Amino acid sequence: MELVRVASDELRDWCARKLTGAGVPEDHAKITADVLVHANLRGVDSHGVLRMEHYVNKIAAGGINPVPQIGVSRTGPVTAIVDGDDGLGHVTACRAMETALDLAEKHGVGVVGAVNSSHCGALSYFAEMATARNMIGVVMSNTDKAAVPYGGREPFFGTNPMAFGFPARKHPPVILDMATTTVAFGKILDHKLKGRPIPPDWGVDREGESVTDPDKVYAMRHFGGAKGYGLALAVDVLSSVLFGAAFGPMWRRCMRKI
Repeated sequence: MELVRVASDELRDWCARKLTGAGVPEDHAKITADVLVHANLRGVDSHGVLRMEHYVNKIAAGGINPVPQIGVSRTGPVTAIVDGDDGLGHVTACRAMETALDLAEKHGVGVVGAVNSSHCGALSYFAEMATARNMIGVVMSNTDKAAVPYGGREPFFGTNPMAFGFPARKHPPVILDMATTTVAFGKILDHKLKGRPIPPDWGVDREGESVTDPDKVYAMRHFGGAKGYGLALAVDVLSSVLFGAAFGPMWRRCMRKI
């Protein structure tokens, strides 16, 4: 497969045009395009423009609302919930982080949950929104079931990523963005696209056996055995149960049907 270099601004424009062509408002399309290209520029192609086909197809199938009415409900002095109305997760996550930062600027801390959202791309983007305003950002999200529990064979929790951003005065911010699985599922998709085998600790088949063929992956593994599984549980509680959203294997059942 031949790889072609494209300027980042050109790539953002292309993504935005694709999304507006699918019925997404221009401002939402630009936010989503910026999040995707951000991932590519960080070298995390699994969360970059690779995802465009999935988003456009899901919009066409009715799984993502292209024109959501995003709402913000204050639930306390420093807390709020953002309802994404089944729109693009990148836009919902931006609104949630902006709300949290505004609360933190006024009260010292802001805690905001997002519900009725969808895949939001690389969490590092939203952590950097905090460091850009000289604040610490903590971002996490539960996802559709994709990984087998420690000692199990059927998937229960998702990749359940988390990210942290710390401003560092005159230096670049310290950013940690990671899944609680050995890798994010997008990295398996990236290897599949490029025709490369995957390491044996990334995924398992239906019998729970390790595989190196990305086409044979039935579920993923959490990193560190029980430790990664425990962190995935914590992410699920903090990003879904706490805000009354779907959790664990219920996540798929509560999604807009496609």
